[in-house]
Amino acid sequence: MKSTDWKHIAELVGIAAIIASLLFVGLQIRQEQEIALIQTTQSWVEASNDLNIATSAYADLWVKSNNGEELSDEESLIMKQLVDGWYRTAMSNAFQRRRLDVTGRNTLLMFAIKLYENPGAARVWMEMTEDELRYRIQLSSDETAVQEVGEEIREYLAKLERLNQR
Repeated sequence: MKSTDWKHIAELVGIAAIIASLLFVGLQIRQEQEIALIQTTQSWVEASNDLNIATSAYADLWVKSNNGEELSDEESLIMKQLVDGWYRTAMSNAFQRRRLDVTGRNTLLMFAIKLYENPGAARVWMEMTEDELRYRIQLSSDETAVQEVGEEIREYLAKLERLNQR
C-alpha cells in the first residue's frame, strides 16, 4: 500500500473519531439536561408538598380568606407568606425549566389553577405582585422576566374565568 493510501485511511479514521467524540458529547449534554430536568421537577414536587403541609396547618385561615372574610393583621401576614411561597416556588421552577429550554407553562398553569380555585389567595397574590412590580419600577429594576411570568399567570386566570363562564 502506498503512503498516500495510509494517509487517507488515517484521515478518515481521525474524522470518524472526531465525529464519534462529538456525538458522545452531544449525548452526554442531553443526558445531563434530562437529569437537571428531573432534579428540577423533583425539587418542585418536594416544595409543593411542603407548601401543602404549611397550607393545611393554616386550613382555617385559608378557608376564611377564600370565603372573603376579613383577616386580622397576623392572619393577613400568614396568608401572604403562604401565597408568596406558592408563587416563588412556581416562578422558580418555571425559570429553571426555561433555562433548560423546556417550557415552564405547566407549573405556571398549575399555580394559576390554584389561584382560580382559591379566590382569597388570588386576591393576596394580585395585591402582592402589584406592590412588587410598583417597587421594581420605582427602583428602576429591570425584571422583565418576573413581569412576564406575572402576565402569563394573569392570562391563565383570564382563560380559566372565560372557560367557567361558558
